[in-house]
Amino acid sequence: MPKLSRKPYDETFILEVLRDYYLSGLSIIATAKKWGVFHPTTLLRWIQCYPIDSESLSLSAELISKLKMKNTSKSRDQLLEEEILRLKKALELEKLRSHAFKKLIESAEKEEGISILKKMVPDSDGPSPGVSPDQRENSLRTVWHVPPGLLQEEKDTSLA
Repeated sequence: MPKLSRKPYDETFILEVLRDYYLSGLSIIATAKKWGVFHPTTLLRWIQCYPIDSESLSLSAELISKLKMKNTSKSRDQLLEEEILRLKKALELEKLRSHAFKKLIESAEKEEGISILKKMVPDSDGPSPGVSPDQRENSLRTVWHVPPGLLQEEKDTSLA
């Protein structure tokens, strides 16, 4: 009876198999069969050698957090609270970014003496109170050259 020898796998193959395992959601056994890996325990060893957040796997941060959540025993409420905190931080960052862009635009407008931002109604900061929809539509047409009736068609389809 011939002796079974271990098949050597190169690192690029191993990383490709692991990426497929994490991205596809297949079981270890199914992934091993798909890639022709001799035994599923080989795949388990690779998973131990290359953890989910290993830089060599180059998985997205979103996928890593999703897989880690799947493997933790935290309660649903704890996971939701963590997600809320992450989203609050992201919102704060976007608010700061938006504020920085606004200041940059204001500075550029002041230095260059031109208006960069478009206004809803010419020569105002937005629609004036008491402006009828027809007047607003005509004002929009003059600013963006909207073809006659285009805004009316959108109104009609939203009523349907």
